Amino acid sequence: AATYEALRIAQCEPRQSVDVALVTRTAINTALPLLEQERIVLTLELPDQPLAASAHAGILHQAVLDILMSGIDMLHTKRVTLKLTSEDGKAEWRLTSSTASRRIDPPFDSERFAFGRELLGVYGGRVDLLEAGGESGVRFDIPLAGHRTILIIDDSEDTIRLYSRWLRAHDYAVRAAMNEQELKRELALQLPDVILLDVLMPHWDGWIALQDLKTREETRLIPVIISSVLSRPRLALALGAATVLLKPISEGQLIEAVRKAVDQEDSAEWHTTEGA
Repeated sequence: AATYEALRIAQCEPRQSVDVALVTRTAINTALPLLEQERIVLTLELPDQPLAASAHAGILHQAVLDILMSGIDMLHTKRVTLKLTSEDGKAEWRLTSSTASRRIDPPFDSERFAFGRELLGVYGGRVDLLEAGGESGVRFDIPLAGHRTILIIDDSEDTIRLYSRWLRAHDYAVRAAMNEQELKRELALQLPDVILLDVLMPHWDGWIALQDLKTREETRLIPVIISSVLSRPRLALALGAATVLLKPISEGQLIEAVRKAVDQEDSAEWHTTEGA
């Protein structure tokens, strides 16, 4: 019940501009009595400039706290470093240790870790394990205010690379899924601000994917832009798509459609790029 209520608040309550560094420091202060009790030494590195994200401050505080504490448990060490930086339009945390006693375990059996990841995912954030350069740890991030996350669903690597280059040039964060399993994984890791979907794929029915996205409670309000060689705008709009782009499309068409999806998702001004 508590998990459901926290997710409901994260999904439904209005978002505000939140100072990520301040939330991080607050989460550390919350954890400090337990850290001291367990004799864990945590080094905190924060940027000099504020990093603003669009979120609910209390929910983000809980997400950082849960990922931090479960990450420390998984590292099995008494000395850790939490570093917050700005990277590629995201506020990025790295919880690392060069003295971890053994290889970090996959966190999927940790209820607290999974809960923190779900909360962060509501705001477009994601969590990954780190094992490189002699350090083990956890990396997690959240898009900075003004940076939105676009999920591309397409079976063409060339198309994904092209769209990603265009979108990143306009300060959008980009994720991609080439099959149903990857889509499920991406949605579990984070909920995007906009989905760009090809409905005509050889090994995957994009129409079913669209129907599924529009009937699931957690994804039904996410604008879906159809980008396909198959022109069925009336059907796409009837199934809940925000707009339709007929391939091949230009960078200008894509960016304009994404901007409308981000800024006017509740507007009635949606239209297709060709007559219905």
